[in-house]
Amino acid sequence: MGRLSLNPPDALILAGGRGRRMGGLTKGALELASGEAVLAHILAALAPIVRRTHVVAPPDLHPDLSRLTSAPLLSDLGTGPANAIISAARAIDAELVFLLASDLAGLSTELLRWVLEAYGGDEDAVIPIHEGRPQPLLGLYRRAVLAEQTLSPGASVRALLGGLRWRGLESAGLPEALTRGLSGFNTWDEAKTWGIRRGAPLAKEPEPRE
Repeated sequence: MGRLSLNPPDALILAGGRGRRMGGLTKGALELASGEAVLAHILAALAPIVRRTHVVAPPDLHPDLSRLTSAPLLSDLGTGPANAIISAARAIDAELVFLLASDLAGLSTELLRWVLEAYGGDEDAVIPIHEGRPQPLLGLYRRAVLAEQTLSPGASVRALLGGLRWRGLESAGLPEALTRGLSGFNTWDEAKTWGIRRGAPLAKEPEPRE
């Protein structure tokens, strides 16, 4: 086990992305086969190991998200994902923070523990590497390092990583049940693998054009 913080981490769930290939819907509001919203599933996976979870989203989504969760809502002001992360990190006071996408339908507490226990205390972040690709929105970060970053409007999460000393965690060797939780979904075909149905309460399909 790595050298861990004495205090549990916080979590920031980034819910500002629009599912453009899925009709511009709020992906975290989609229902899994169980009838549970994806966002609720993520919150339940986090609950045993974090102190507090915050949801980061544009202000226009706050009313809908507040019907899904009582978690504190922080504002993504539209200056890009990296700046949304930086702003959110400045608004909280945890030592460590998980950054998570809002479409991690297979997330589990066990997977989060694997990331948390890999933190050694010297790096700025630990980030899973799955099928050769870093998964920065399932990583654990030093909050203060995120908060001190300064990036131009529109900067990507990849640009944010460029200013950090991060260590990759190879997913090879993890059970398949855990590695499935490392990826989100961007299309209806990918969503169907989680039993996600069209027409969830906050994620309705666009009206057909005549």
